Amino acid sequence: MKRRTKKAVLLTGLALGCLLGGSPSVLARDYVVRRGDTLSRIAARHGTTVAELKALNGLAPGRRGDLIRPGQVLRLPDEGGLAGGPRTSSVASSLRTYVVVRGDSLSLIAERFGTTVDWLRRTNGISGSLIHPGDVLRVPGSTATTVPASFRRGTTPGSFPRVRERMFVPDSEVEVLARIVKGEVPAHSPYEGAVAVAAVVLNRVRSKYFPNSISGVVKQPRQFSAYNRDVRRRLYYGRIPDYAWRAAREALDGADPVDGATYYFNPFIVRPRWARRLVFVRRIGRTRTTAHDFYKRPGEEIPMRSGLAGLLRRTVN
Repeated sequence: MKRRTKKAVLLTGLALGCLLGGSPSVLARDYVVRRGDTLSRIAARHGTTVAELKALNGLAPGRRGDLIRPGQVLRLPDEGGLAGGPRTSSVASSLRTYVVVRGDSLSLIAERFGTTVDWLRRTNGISGSLIHPGDVLRVPGSTATTVPASFRRGTTPGSFPRVRERMFVPDSEVEVLARIVKGEVPAHSPYEGAVAVAAVVLNRVRSKYFPNSISGVVKQPRQFSAYNRDVRRRLYYGRIPDYAWRAAREALDGADPVDGATYYFNPFIVRPRWARRLVFVRRIGRTRTTAHDFYKRPGEEIPMRSGLAGLLRRTVN
């Protein structure tokens, strides 16, 4: 009975392929989902990524596209080329390198680049899970987040006056800043609040009391809620919306609507004691989900210039 069922499923897949105009060479790379299969297991088994499977099969991004059912036919990356051409690998041809930073793990890197831990291990010859800052890994290049061309330096029209010197940082640091804005400021919040949060991060970079790189500031323990371990996957990672890119770019271009503030919190959710020692600057937003109160240290003046040589040295290495 099982053999008949399996044969029927295969014939159904072949018939469907003929109706869609598929050729035998393409059908050879189709896969019939079995009970217990997941996209990550199928991707690892066939040397591809979850993101590529979703793209090939028109599945929705994020968790909505993770649901598959037994008997479903999935298209796998074609390994044979077109019309008997040379063998190619769509994954291998789009690999890039990634330098491990403090706090990284294989699972976090896999999630960021839309792949699996097993794929990372196999591609990089790793037997366990131990990685160290400075290690260079091969990762899928086609799924990595890049700064959209429309939000690169000098291309975004500013909504706020530039009151500080423009800060020049690598694209990887722009991404970190945009991710913090995404996680800390909901999409329905005032846009000014998004720029203000980005400005706080950069004001800390300029301040002598904090690390002198965006990544260093963001990854300090218990400083930004979106980067806390329990919510990082939900708030920090994932697709970055346009408003977050735009706010990050405006802050880097010199916008600072909170006059050098280096602290903020939601007054509807917390009332931290440390705020009593600081100087209140202003509130942006009026509701429980959009409000932030911004503060700065008494007597501290954030320098207009950013010590860019040291900043670039830290962020590139």
